[in-house]
Amino acid sequence: QIQAYLSDIASDEILILDLIAEKASIASTSRNFFGHDYVWCLLHNFGGGYGLSGNLRNIFESLSPVYNGRKGVGISMEGIHNNVILYHAVLSHSFKNGTLSSKRESATQKMELFIRQFVASRYGFQVFN
Repeated sequence: QIQAYLSDIASDEILILDLIAEKASIASTSRNFFGHDYVWCLLHNFGGGYGLSGNLRNIFESLSPVYNGRKGVGISMEGIHNNVILYHAVLSHSFKNGTLSSKRESATQKMELFIRQFVASRYGFQVFN
């Protein structure tokens, strides 16, 4: 259905938002929207509710590969005044081209390093060994 919908639209005439990509990216299951440009989006907080939810590991795994056609990364939510680490991870990880350290490290290692750096910068001290 996606391919049929996009087949009559030139790739330079549309920019697709891959919403809720942190849970299930449509780009990864549709051959990157069949050659059309897209933006990977975190759609995390519905209704501006409070809570510490989200899958930090999945963000690091999703943003690590460079996909053809991905033109950007965005956050599209109804509330941002909660779970600061999640939003910070998406934006800082994307601006560093998917790497927070050596490219040889796994997504889990990058995530653990990010958490250490985030806690140290936000709270002023290291809490992990």
